[in-house]
Amino acid sequence: MPLRVAFRSLGCKLNQLETESCADAFARGGAVVLPSDAEDSVRADLIVVNTCTVTHKADRSSRRILRQALAANPDSVVLVTGCYAQVEAEALAAMDDRILVLPGADKSALLGLPARLAHAGGADLLSCLRACLASTTAPAPDGSPGLPGRFDYNPSYFAFHSRPALKIQDGCDNDCAYCRVRLARGPAASLGSGEALARVRALDGFAQNRGQSLAQMAIAWVLRDPRVTSALIGAHSVAQLDDSLKALDNLAFTVEELAAIDQHATEGGVDLWRSQSRLL
Repeated sequence: MPLRVAFRSLGCKLNQLETESCADAFARGGAVVLPSDAEDSVRADLIVVNTCTVTHKADRSSRRILRQALAANPDSVVLVTGCYAQVEAEALAAMDDRILVLPGADKSALLGLPARLAHAGGADLLSCLRACLASTTAPAPDGSPGLPGRFDYNPSYFAFHSRPALKIQDGCDNDCAYCRVRLARGPAASLGSGEALARVRALDGFAQNRGQSLAQMAIAWVLRDPRVTSALIGAHSVAQLDDSLKALDNLAFTVEELAAIDQHATEGGVDLWRSQSRLL
């Protein structure tokens, strides 16, 4: 039976994007990624909670989600990561024996975890996870690098969101008294402006070849999936609404178009254009 994994994400858009990337990695690794609204009767083997610590209220919300997950899933392993896990790892680990803590600085290890689990074997998921996470800095069995970087979150499919996201900045250099983000995520770091602009401009070129604007192509990408029954868009004028509706004139993507787009819509959270969903 494939591993069943549930994800819970708190806090900022960075956390949301990173959760999407981790969910995509597990889906590509053969796991069943449960919908965010899955009923309690569908028990997850592993629950990944991506925490927030921007204020004490965020800490409290993270602890509440953890207690709820443990209570509703008595046989599950709960893996805690994110900003709260970075600054309060010992306190979180002490909450329950079924909790594994992966500090936020090592969160990207989740991207390679499915490959490690596939080679770990054994029936005890908790022990396998401990062993795999203990070796996160070593190359994975499939030859991929050990610990990806903070801009290596590249979901090929968004399981919980449909709005595009581009990660261009992480961390913070400010020293606000009420916020612990600078402690949890470290100093500010940015994706190079030239690299980010090059990716966006390349995508815009593909859109023009389709006879669309980049915004129209984004809407067409959302609607290309027959499971999507509606798309929510914003417009500040009737003219903009009319322009957006022109996306309906071309909803089809060829395999060649998607392959070309994939060459540029990668890394830093831009990779959301691929045609095939691996969500089971």
